[in-house]
This record gives sequence, structure tokens and C-alpha cells, in this order.
Amino acid sequence: GLALQRQQHDLQRSNDVLRTLAGGGRLLSDCATQAELMSEAANILRSLPGVSDGCIYRTNPEGFEGVMLDGGGGLRMFRAAWSENKLRVSGAALPPALDKALRTSGERTVGAMTCGQDACISYVKPYCVVPLVAKGHWYGELLFQPKGDMQDAALPCEFYGYAQLAGLVASCLHRLELAETLEERAERLAEALRKIQQIHGKMLQTERLAAVGQLAAGAAHEINNPLAIIYARTQLLELKEKDSKKKDALNLIMGQIERISSILSNLMDFARPAPPKFGQVDLAEVLERTLSLTASNLEKKKIEVQREIAENLPHIEGDVGQLEQVFLNLVINAEHAMTEGGTLTVAVRHDVGSTKVSVLIKDTGIGIPKENLSKIFDPFFTTKEEGKGTGLGLSTSYGIVSGHHGEIAVKSSPGSGTSVLVELPAGPPFRAKDGESNEDDNRKAEAVLVVDDEREIRDILREALEVEGLPVHTAEDGEQGLKMLQSRPYRLVILDLRMPGLSGLELLSEINRMHRRPPVMILTGMASPEEIETALGYGAERCLRKPFQIDSLVAEVRDLLQAAEQHGG
Repeated sequence: GLALQRQQHDLQRSNDVLRTLAGGGRLLSDCATQAELMSEAANILRSLPGVSDGCIYRTNPEGFEGVMLDGGGGLRMFRAAWSENKLRVSGAALPPALDKALRTSGERTVGAMTCGQDACISYVKPYCVVPLVAKGHWYGELLFQPKGDMQDAALPCEFYGYAQLAGLVASCLHRLELAETLEERAERLAEALRKIQQIHGKMLQTERLAAVGQLAAGAAHEINNPLAIIYARTQLLELKEKDSKKKDALNLIMGQIERISSILSNLMDFARPAPPKFGQVDLAEVLERTLSLTASNLEKKKIEVQREIAENLPHIEGDVGQLEQVFLNLVINAEHAMTEGGTLTVAVRHDVGSTKVSVLIKDTGIGIPKENLSKIFDPFFTTKEEGKGTGLGLSTSYGIVSGHHGEIAVKSSPGSGTSVLVELPAGPPFRAKDGESNEDDNRKAEAVLVVDDEREIRDILREALEVEGLPVHTAEDGEQGLKMLQSRPYRLVILDLRMPGLSGLELLSEINRMHRRPPVMILTGMASPEEIETALGYGAERCLRKPFQIDSLVAEVRDLLQAAEQHGG
């Protein structure tokens, strides 16, 4: 009867253990954080029939973090960290036996990793210790103090239950650790995707601006040649006209042609900006000069200027004129945005260790709508009223800053003003190699040779120069011009760069090989700055752009001929 009673008692304890673990397993699987998991595991441990006292803890980079069973039936959180080889506890005070068990936990780690959990249940009086191991990783330990004698609690089913609880806790810790890792990776991936989208947006904007630039360059070139013809003919008519009213009308036409030419020139500066002439630039000085130019208008509109310019700024390698143009455009835009006064902030800073100098120009104006922010660098895009801007200021500034290997960014919202950040490198300049002029001997000759594929341009130049008593020969392309130069000497060659067949640069290269080399004047519509620089490097003395003023061209021709005669003499 006693044996049967003992057997029933053991079965009842086994059922209680299994029932507790079955209910606790569902609770553990629902835990969303490690702290919640540890508290729930401590509650399950406390409800097991053979446990009077205990603790469950997990490791962290500093030491331990766990939950301890309170003798009064509650739970107490504690944290322990290693400092100078000493275990310092915060939160609840640890009993001496538990403190000793934590200090010797490292000795049990190797054993827990090399054997099964059942075999690794060890004893650190008065505690039984069960390791928390999952997927080859040691997370911590479960410690409990049995009720009564150790042998009374040593039922196989109970030890199996403690090991099962430790396994459940370890598996849940592993699951939460994986979830945290996946969440971190998801955040990093999302951040990487955001950066990729930003880069993609910048690339699309750059490609769009490049496409617009190519279109602008082609359109400007096609417009400029007929415009040069109209401009020159209008000048000739104005010179011959005696009626003052008609002369005024012709002057008005010429003024409008010059306006169109200026817009085309700005458009070409955006499409193919001239390479900067690098030198050491003091940004603080450039900004002060810019503010002094606009001081009168800013004062009239009651705009307060706040300067936040750091001291001991490094010099910038750049083009002073182009940078002044950028900052002047930005300050004028800010002025136009503050119609009823406000504050203009100009800040310059250089962080220690950084290779860039940042210039911030901020206003308290009307701001820019979100839908317009992606268009502000497009040529001719403007929200200003007619007569206040052409829409080329920011697009030209974008090209200049890019030419300085810098970046320009705009932040704005309606009613909150606009901030423009320009970042420029303080590194070495990217200098283009200077060409070397050839000063070959030039002997006197009779006529001037005009080489241009536009018949109207040839006729206008002949008419203008023959009035000055200069005989003029013309060639319609580079091949014909080369043959004429090989057959006889010329006092001067007026040469277009862009022609079908033998181009102006190729013809200029052939002229350099001639023994009797005449001076060369370049007359071009929309040649790129690189082409002009190459032509000057090949020995061209002057360069004029179409449309041109006849008086200026004739004066340049006289100077070149006089210089050639003095050199020949």
C-alpha cells in the first residue's frame, strides 16, 4: 500500500510538471521581448511543484540579466556586470549562493556545449543548474533549489521537465535573437534602398540635365548662325541709313538681337560650361564681395543679413568669377523670395577632418512648393513674374558647382523659406593643360581670306572689309580654304570652326605647318570652350563669337594686321 501510494504521488507530481510545461510553452512562444520571456519563464519555474527558490538569467555583452524568485512569492529583476574582474550587481541583491553560481558560470559553459542538456544538469549547492542551449549557442542558465532533500526532488520526470523548460526558453531566446537580427538587416536594407533611390534620383536628374544640355547646344547653334546674319545685315543697314527714325528702329532690332544672343550664350554656358580657371579662392572674401554688391537692394527691402562665417577657413581651388556668379544668383533668388522683408543667413563652415567647405544660404521667404523642387535646376524653369528672371540662374549655378567637383542641394517648403547648401572640395585643382601659341614668321600679303560654310556670313564680311579698303577672298569650306592658302599668301584668315568636311581646327593645324603662316581670327557661333582653347593653343590670335558687331570685328582686324606688319617689319 505504501509503495502504491508513493507511486501515485510521483505520478501526480509528474502530471503537475507536464501540465505546467504544456501551458507555459504556449505563453513562452507568445513573448515578444527577451525581458518578457525571462519573466514568464520565472513564473513557470515558480509554479513547478518541486521548486522552492530559483533564478533564470541570460548573458549580455556586459555580464548577466535575469529574474530571481522572491521568497515572498514575487519576482525581482537584477543585472550583473563585470568590472575590473569583479561582479557588480544592480537591482535586487543576490543571495551569496546565487552570487557564487554566477561567478562560476563560465566553468560550466564548455560542458553545456559538448553534451546533452540532461547530462549537463549540474549542482552548485543549494541549486540545481540547467543550461540554456539552442542551436549550439549558450544563452545562460536556469537555477532552482528543490524543496526538501535533493533526493526527494530527483525524480526523472521532474528533471526532464526542468530540462524541457530550459530548452523552451533557449529556443525562444534564439527565435527572438533571429528576429532582432532580421529586423536590423531589414532596417539596413531599407536604408540602403533609400540611398539607392536618392542616387537613382540624382542620376536621373543628371541625365535629364545632360539631355537638355545637348538639345540646348544643338538648338543654340542652329539659331545662332541665322541670328548672326540678321544682326550683321541690320548693322550694315543702320550704317547706311540717313533717316533718324529708321535708324532708331534698326537700333531697337539690334538691341533685341543682342538680348536673344545673351540668352543663347547663357544657355550654352549651362549646356557646356567653360572649364574653370582654378586658383586659390577665399570663400569668405567672395561672399563678402557678393553681399556688398546686393547690400543696397537688401536694405531697401528690409532684409537683415546674418553672417555665420567660420574663422581659419581653408582656401578653395576654384574660379573666383564663376563662384561669385553662383552666390550672386543664390542671394538674388533669396531677395526675390522675401518680398516683405526677412532674414538672409549666410553661413560657411569647415569641419575638422573634412575635405569639403560648406556654404549655406538660407532665407525666410515664401518657399518652394514640393512639386517644383525637382524642376528648379531645369533651364528656363522659373516661377518669377515676367522680367524678373530667365530661369537660367540655378541651372548655370548647377553647372558651375559641378565643374568645381562640388554639390548643390536645395531644401524648401511653402511658407518656411529656402535653404541652399553648396559643398566645394578644398583639394587640388583639376587644371587643364595650357596650350602654347605658335608665333611663326608672317610675311606681308594682299588679301584677307574668309573661310565659312554660311554664304551670307561670307558676303557680309566681304562687304564690311571692302569698305575698309581690304580685298577679300572667300572659301565655302575647309578644303577650298586650304587650297587657296597653298596657292598664295594672305594677310589674315578669318575662320569658322565648325564646318563640314575639313573643320576649322583641322585647317588651323594645316596652317601651322606652312612656312608663311598668316594670323588667324576665329569667328564661331557656338563652339565649345574646349574647342576655343584648342584653337588658341594652335596659334589663333583672336576669337569672336557670332552674332558679332561689325565695328568690333573691323577694329580687331585692324589690330591684327597692324601687329602682323610690325612683326614682319
